[in-house]
Amino acid sequence: MTHILLNSALAILVSTAFILTAAAAWRSEARAMQKIPVKARDRQRPNG
Repeated sequence: MTHILLNSALAILVSTAFILTAAAAWRSEARAMQKIPVKARDRQRPNG
């Protein structure tokens, strides 16, 4: 009986970790899709 409870608890922990990892990846992907304005420096060309 305790073996079944331990396996169930382990399965719950693993699935929770998977869901949290997937949610964190989804949030970071959504953040990466936002366009952030960046000033581009003009390249200085050597005279010659």
